Amino acid sequence: MKSLLTLLMAFLLLGSPIVRAQGTAIPLPKAIDEIRRHLSEKKPEWKHRLITPITESAEASASNWEYGSRVVRVTVFSPSITRGEMARAIREFAAKEGALRLEGIGDEGYADGAGGSSVVFMLGNLTIAIGTNMPDPLEAKKLSHEFARIISDALRNAAT
Repeated sequence: MKSLLTLLMAFLLLGSPIVRAQGTAIPLPKAIDEIRRHLSEKKPEWKHRLITPITESAEASASNWEYGSRVVRVTVFSPSITRGEMARAIREFAAKEGALRLEGIGDEGYADGAGGSSVVFMLGNLTIAIGTNMPDPLEAKKLSHEFARIISDALRNAAT
């Protein structure tokens, strides 16, 4: 089944390097630092591991947060299309796939995948995708939504 993560990675791979964001602009390095700091404070037992994005782009960052056998993948990128275009594409895909709208996560957030375990949200100029390796859909959903809330809060703080 397709997922919002697949849609977002397609935009990242096919887009131009010019970012035309609307709203609050958070530089990607600042966003990554805030996310890492915030998650390290809220989840001190989890270990951070930077992953090289497939595009090796300065406009994207992927990280694994690991605790035992649990892995949460957090991908943050600054899309090369306008915020409005990204929002429209996400909404259309979410409607087609029956993704759940998430309130209070970013400016606009959705969950899809097994039991709503994959989360994608936009905040300012950034798009964040979160997924887990958990085989139990309920546990995966709980974990990805918890990480999404922590990251959303971190980025809201970074924007002020």
